[in-house]
Amino acid sequence: MIKWCSFRSEQRKAAKALRHKCRMAFANAAISDSEQHPFGTGFKGVAAALFIAARTSVRTGDKPPCCNPFKAPPFGHSSLKMVSLKSASIATVSLLLSTTKLAAQSGTTAPVSQDVTGNETTNQVIDWLLADGIEVGKRILLALLIFVIGRWITAILSKKIRSLMEKKEVDPALVSFGSSIIYYVLMIAVVLAAIQQLGFQTTSLVAILGAAGLAVGLALQGSLSNFAAGVLIIMFRPFRIGDFVQAGGESGVIQEIGVLMTIMKSGDNKKIIVPNSAIMSGSIINVTANETRRVDMRVAVGYNDDLNQVIDIINEVLDADDRVLAEPARQVVVAEMADSSVNLHVRPWSKTEDYWGIYFDFQKTIKERFDQAGITIPYPQRDVYMHQVQ
Repeated sequence: MIKWCSFRSEQRKAAKALRHKCRMAFANAAISDSEQHPFGTGFKGVAAALFIAARTSVRTGDKPPCCNPFKAPPFGHSSLKMVSLKSASIATVSLLLSTTKLAAQSGTTAPVSQDVTGNETTNQVIDWLLADGIEVGKRILLALLIFVIGRWITAILSKKIRSLMEKKEVDPALVSFGSSIIYYVLMIAVVLAAIQQLGFQTTSLVAILGAAGLAVGLALQGSLSNFAAGVLIIMFRPFRIGDFVQAGGESGVIQEIGVLMTIMKSGDNKKIIVPNSAIMSGSIINVTANETRRVDMRVAVGYNDDLNQVIDIINEVLDADDRVLAEPARQVVVAEMADSSVNLHVRPWSKTEDYWGIYFDFQKTIKERFDQAGITIPYPQRDVYMHQVQ
C-alpha cells in the first residue's frame, strides 16, 4: 500500500512538471512563429502566430508534448497523442490578452521580443486575471445588484402609490394608468444606472433614444395627440364611466375611457368610438354630472282661453307627480304672445334619472286635462282677406 501511494505521488509530480513544460513550449512556439508569419511582427503577428499554434496543436504530426497546457494529464495516460481544440483555444486567448495588455501599456506596436520567456507570459496572464479580471467582475456584480434591488424598490413604490390612490378613491382608470407610468419611468432609470455601472457612457444612449423618440413622435402625431388628450381626460376627469355626455360631435353613455379613444353607447344601443383629441378640442356637456335637473317644457293655448285656469291645471298636474321636487321651486309663466298662440314655459325640477319620465308623462296628462276643461291647443293658421278691385 505504501509503495502504491509513493508511486502515485511520483506520478502526480511528473504530471505537474510535464504540464509546466508543455505550457512553456506552447508559448515559445507561438512567439517564434510570429517572426516568420506574413502578417509581420508585433501585435498582429503574435495574434496570427497564436492562431497557427492553436491550429497546428490539434494535428497529430505537429502537436506540443501535452494534451492541455492548463490541465495535468489524466493518471496513467502515457501516450498523449492528441490535444483538444478547446484547450488550445484557451491558451490562445490567454496569450492574446497578455499581448494586448503589453501593447496598451507601452503605447506602441513594436515586435514582441524573442527574449520573453514562457514564465513571463504566464505571469502576465495571471496579473491580468488578478487586476482587470477582478475589476470587470466587480462591475458586473454591482450592475446586477443595482438592477435587482432597483427593480424590487420600483415594484414596492408602484404598489404603494397604487394603494394610496385607491384609498383616495381616485378613478380606477387613473389608478391603473398612473401606477404603470411610474413603474416604467423608474425602471428606465434603474436600467440606465446599471449600464453606467458597467462603464458605458449613458449620455450617448440617452441622445440616441431621444432622437429615436423624436422620429417616432413625428410619425405618430395623431396618435400622440390622442394620447395627450387621454392623459388630460384621466387627470381632470370631465366625465366618468356611466355618465351621459355630449362630446366630439356625439352623445351617449360613457362605457370605457382609454388612453387613445373613448367608447360611448348611444340611446339606440350603438357603439360609438370617439378619438380623445376630438373630445378635448371641443366643448363637453356632461348631462348626468349633477343629481338634479330642470325639466324645460312649453305649453301653447289659444288667445280666447283663460290663462289663470290654464296655470291652475298645469300646477295640479305637477303636484300629482311625486317625482317633481318641491325645491328648487318650479316656474309656470307666460313666456310670449306668438302668432297663433299664447306660450307658457313650465320648468319643474327633478332627479336626473327622472328627467325623461316627467317630460313624457306631462305631455300626455296635460293634453287630457285640457280636453276635459275645453281649453284649445291651437295650430299655426293664417287669415287671408280678399278684396275686389274694380
